[in-house]
Amino acid sequence: MATLTPILQVCSGNNCDKLTFTDITGLYNASNNTEGWGTSELSGVTIDDLRKVTITIKDLDGDELYVLTIFDSEASISQYPSDALDEMEFNDYSISLPDGIYQIVYNVDVTEESGHTVNDYTNYFLQDCAAKNCVQDLWVAFFSSPCDTSDEAAKEAESLLYGLQASFECHNIQEAAKILSTLNKICKINNCNC
Repeated sequence: MATLTPILQVCSGNNCDKLTFTDITGLYNASNNTEGWGTSELSGVTIDDLRKVTITIKDLDGDELYVLTIFDSEASISQYPSDALDEMEFNDYSISLPDGIYQIVYNVDVTEESGHTVNDYTNYFLQDCAAKNCVQDLWVAFFSSPCDTSDEAAKEAESLLYGLQASFECHNIQEAAKILSTLNKICKINNCNC
């Protein structure tokens, strides 16, 4: 009996209009990844052991926004290769989320017959695409007409963006949410389309 502890990476498209999910759990290795994927040649949980796999996106209040089915043996749905790889990228999803902090739950359910155990993966991801675009737009506005526009808003927004990313990377979710709220206000105030 093996245990799988999956790890999921989430990336947002450049235009804020898609999400890409990649399983980065890695393959089983007796010395440094004992809870990785097994293959036909390695011990551990294999693709053949799967019953159903979903990715759930939730807001910070815990409300489910999306449930994506990656694998379902009964419905013949599979985005996995026939044998596990170190990294397995799933289909892109046309999901446009407003800037915010979201929770991801990667649920891998195996057949009872396999006798294996799987730990769900739960983590947060930061969607800051619009904030990045706002900072870029503020700098473009300043450099396009430096006599008419102050660089203060661009400097402040850029500093907040870095603070947002640093707070999130340090797992300070509440502080990151506060910074994002402030950054959104600055972007709204300065979006005069002049």
